[in-house]
Amino acid sequence: MKLMLLAVSSAMAATCGFGGIAPVVVLPDSPTAVEKSAAAELAGELGKCLGEKPKVVAEADLAKEASAVKLFVGATQAAKEARADGSASRPYQVDEVFLKSVEGGVVLDGDPARAPLYAVDLYLEKYCGVRWWTSDAATYPKLDAAPVKDISLSYAPQFKYRGSWAVTIVSFSSRDATALTIPSSRSCRPRCISRSTLNGIRL
Repeated sequence: MKLMLLAVSSAMAATCGFGGIAPVVVLPDSPTAVEKSAAAELAGELGKCLGEKPKVVAEADLAKEASAVKLFVGATQAAKEARADGSASRPYQVDEVFLKSVEGGVVLDGDPARAPLYAVDLYLEKYCGVRWWTSDAATYPKLDAAPVKDISLSYAPQFKYRGSWAVTIVSFSSRDATALTIPSSRSCRPRCISRSTLNGIRL
């Protein structure tokens, strides 16, 4: 009886809140700060779609997650193998993202400076249906499983610098001048900036 209960508990642990199989977010064995941030973003935002937050594991520990769908974030071995068509021999362009379906999951990688974050947010928006309207408002569709099939996308932004600027409009139509300030990236939260694929702000 104890063995049966343990088996049931293990099966439930691998199931999402909405009925699907819970994926795992996979990081390189020695992840960078950007890759860690991207993995946390993916686990947190995708968890709102699945009903349960996926756990984050190192690539070296994948043997323990044999049956789970894998979401590879950053410069994993899976990402290197996915670029084995010849593109792996060249470095990524500035902010270039690389998304590719692989056996048992999907690779979300790119230029190590920022692109792992961009790749994660692109995956969440394009393939999971997440919409971020403002820094505080978002829409999260309910998903039974993390989308991993038929994904193949690689591109580098046409503009290397992408930022927003503050504009101040002053009116002298009344005795006291009034000013209307349109907020710049300074007033946005950092995640709002990266979700918009911005990489620069004017201070």
